[in-house]
Amino acid sequence: MSQIEANLAGCASPRERTPRSFLWMKIALLGVLISFLYYQILGRLVVDWWTDPNFSHGFLVPAFSALVAWQNRKRLAAQEIKPSWIGLWLIAGSLLILIAGVLGAELFLSRSSLVFLLAGLIIYFLGWGHFRILLFPSSSWPPSSPVPSWHLLASLCSEMGTLFNCRA
Repeated sequence: MSQIEANLAGCASPRERTPRSFLWMKIALLGVLISFLYYQILGRLVVDWWTDPNFSHGFLVPAFSALVAWQNRKRLAAQEIKPSWIGLWLIAGSLLILIAGVLGAELFLSRSSLVFLLAGLIIYFLGWGHFRILLFPSSSWPPSSPVPSWHLLASLCSEMGTLFNCRA
């Protein structure tokens, strides 16, 4: 073996050379950015959980999701990290859903975009294997969010239909 091959064999991978504190700084920065995007939306969600008895179980959902993810920690640690660019498309799509929800004043879209954003981040940074393991805990979040007022939309459509039929 030549001297160059010996040096390359002894080198650590970029992941091994990266200090763990630097990794935690990246995670913290990402958490701050997500909190900045979703603080009003999540604040309203907590108010809905607090005031609507039909969704008071929402306080337990994050704890349940964290518990299930914690129980799968050995599977997650054993899973090979294979980032996928498809996660970036999912992140972009979730941000478009967030924009549509905010501009349309539709809380359900805005809240749902957070679930898709987290899925995209997992796929982009960790890969499909980690996403499969975390699919169940992350899919328990949408049922804890109050659904939009479809009856209001139905009545609006009914009035619009009546208006257009009268002119015809």
